[in-house]
Amino acid sequence: MPVARILKLGGMVISSLLILWVGWVVGWIYLHPESDLAPPPNLEPGDILFQENGDKWGPWGYWNHVGLYVGDGVVIDCWTSQGVVKRTLRGFYTDSQSAAAKRLATGEDKWWNKDGKREKIISDAIRYAQDQVGKPYQLWPPIGKNRDDSELNCGKLILLAYCHEPTWYINLDSNSDWLWTTPDDIYTSPYLEEVPCFEGVS
Repeated sequence: MPVARILKLGGMVISSLLILWVGWVVGWIYLHPESDLAPPPNLEPGDILFQENGDKWGPWGYWNHVGLYVGDGVVIDCWTSQGVVKRTLRGFYTDSQSAAAKRLATGEDKWWNKDGKREKIISDAIRYAQDQVGKPYQLWPPIGKNRDDSELNCGKLILLAYCHEPTWYINLDSNSDWLWTTPDDIYTSPYLEEVPCFEGVS
């Protein structure tokens, strides 16, 4: 086969692959927009956000991912491939089948709702999460309740955000074991209350 024909065929294959790749990228962006999403009107900084993606990321409960809303449409969470990152609210919920939010309970019977303690706890949780951005994902061993935050998973990030040095505040893990803090463990915490604000977000 002449060299010119080989080069022509090679150029056609490369061009076709390039067109397919561009089409895939454009289609993905169109179907999965990562643009900023204005937060729902009653979502507050410090709220804990949950998402469910079928069996996509984990078999350990109904909710398989959790993050912390820090305000201005920004969520901090931890992903296997990226570690601890900031993302838009819309980006956090891309591909979600369902979504939920919870926040530190506001009942008068809670000790943190006196003398401005609640605001201090929430601001410290946000500051802690922001300080963890860039840290790697903790894949193994699956220890969620130790105090080592050199590596994190999504559940451990939220757990330590609300319970870290120098002041130990609230343990949001409703599970009594010491092996793993799952999103479900946090979702069922008696210290949190539901925030009904996610219609149309996922």
